[in-house]
Amino acid sequence: MQKKHKHISIKSAYEELNFNLFPDENTLSVWLSEKYPSSLTSLKQKLTEQKTLATNIISDINSKISKNRLAIKISVTDHDAIETAINASIKMLKANEQNVEVEKLLKVKTRFAHKEKFNIHFPKFETYVNNQVWIQNAGKAIFGKKKITETEKTLSEKYFNQKYIETFNNECNNLNGNFGIEINHTGSAGKSYKQLILKGNNPNVILSEGEKKVIAIADFLAEMNLSEVNRGLVFDDPVSSLDEMRKKDIAIRLSYESKEKQVVLFTHDLIFVSNLLTHCEDNKIPFLCHWIENRDNKPGHVWLKNAPSYEKEYRNSEPVKKFYIDAKKDDCPPSQREFLLKSGFTALRTCYEVLVINGLFKNVVQRYNERVSVDALSKVYFDQGLVDELLDSFANCCRYMEGHTHSNKYAYKKPQPTNLNEEIQRYEAIRKKIKNTKKTSS
Repeated sequence: MQKKHKHISIKSAYEELNFNLFPDENTLSVWLSEKYPSSLTSLKQKLTEQKTLATNIISDINSKISKNRLAIKISVTDHDAIETAINASIKMLKANEQNVEVEKLLKVKTRFAHKEKFNIHFPKFETYVNNQVWIQNAGKAIFGKKKITETEKTLSEKYFNQKYIETFNNECNNLNGNFGIEINHTGSAGKSYKQLILKGNNPNVILSEGEKKVIAIADFLAEMNLSEVNRGLVFDDPVSSLDEMRKKDIAIRLSYESKEKQVVLFTHDLIFVSNLLTHCEDNKIPFLCHWIENRDNKPGHVWLKNAPSYEKEYRNSEPVKKFYIDAKKDDCPPSQREFLLKSGFTALRTCYEVLVINGLFKNVVQRYNERVSVDALSKVYFDQGLVDELLDSFANCCRYMEGHTHSNKYAYKKPQPTNLNEEIQRYEAIRKKIKNTKKTSS
């Protein structure tokens, strides 16, 4: 009886076995079909074989016939590979879930930060909305247009009155722009229009581009001079398409304007820069000049207190001495020393060029100035020996310069600090001789 119950228990165990472990809609089945299709097929085949074996064993129990059935063995190699892959996938899914949670938390944090900022600026938003409502309502009011027109008239009388006309005409005089301009203005519904008339003709027909720019600058300066709140002026290349004399006129005018207001100028015109710097120095007007460069296609490199070369800077050897002092320092690397020395000789060459203009020829002809000072010819005097000495020293500088074509007589020679110092001394001696010549001739 006990043996019969045991057989019934074994039979029930076999009947309860589930061999459909990989149904088509199962997640694991889908994953295996994508990653391990051959392994999935093999597993299903083995399960079918095991199901057949279980069915045969149940039949043996029912018939009470003892038969030897062969056990079905399955390799676990594929199982281990699949298990490793599943664990890796689970780990990745967990990591992705963490990223999703982090992203959610960051969004919550951002939302709270925005709410905090909104609360800080809420009074401004409220004021803005209320103002817009007031403007909309005011526009519907019957009395509004009349009040606006009266205000427009008041402003027109303030900014387009005789004082403005006198100021504008004065600015035209300062800029040598007396073209017979008449000023007319009209206004309605709070809007004011100003018109510049040239003897009843269209300015586009009579005035050149440069002349129109002079009038525009005069008009701008006139308005700014009448402004009660303006404390600074900004110009972006105000001298484009202008001749050299007008560039000089505008440089002088804006230099004087900088005594009353801060004036900021952006320009790439070296003649204009030279006029600005020269006039400011001559009249002891404070100024700062900065250099903005485009390097490697990256604009906006600003060099503070750095100006393009202009004549007054090279009327003595001080710029050259700076290169010499840096080059002879004990901690100066050889390559840097050579660069400084070559730059020093280049600067000394410029000093000689300015010496010729300013010393020998007494500024009869000036760089960036088309005017010739004929009266200064009476002060010009020098002998051939002085000229030969200057030429020899000038050529000596050239043979030390980088990027310069050298003759056989003055072949390139690697410079040393002593060479630069010797040439500085020679320059100072020649400069002194020229100054003494000036005293003798006078």
